[in-house]
Amino acid sequence: MGQGRIDYAIHDVFLVLKFVGEIRYTMGGVFGGPAALNAFLEKTLSGGQIHEVIIDLTETESIDSTNLGVLAKVTRYTQEHCGHQAVIISTNRDINTLLESVGFDQVFTILTETNVSGSGLQPLPEHHADSRQFARLVLDAHKELAALNEQNRDAFKSVISALEGTMEAE
Repeated sequence: MGQGRIDYAIHDVFLVLKFVGEIRYTMGGVFGGPAALNAFLEKTLSGGQIHEVIIDLTETESIDSTNLGVLAKVTRYTQEHCGHQAVIISTNRDINTLLESVGFDQVFTILTETNVSGSGLQPLPEHHADSRQFARLVLDAHKELAALNEQNRDAFKSVISALEGTMEAE
């Protein structure tokens, strides 16, 4: 599979996000993947029309911490505004282990079987952020992950500190 992409579909009050391949912060050019995902989610979720978010990771080979942090933001939104957790569908044992290692099993409903159809999916709209906006996104994503639990706080403390130092130096 290799190069990653994120597709989406909106059906009534449901938002489906499908992650395919290697999901890295460098997708779609230097500032493509998570910046496009974050911008899309902010626009889509702020309208109040979406009441259920389903994240399909069945074709995901790998996913980095920045994109995991953006997903943590999604479930925080659904918990606060919809009263329930977002749903992740993952049939990949390695991805499931990763999700559990960052505590996603505590804040998402994770399903390991699926009958979700990929119909109606389309690519995320392009979004380009400048380097400062992208640095802020990466920092915020890691803060979202760190806020999930004590283990993540310890694991991402040095990353957050380094990112904050870089932003202050600019």
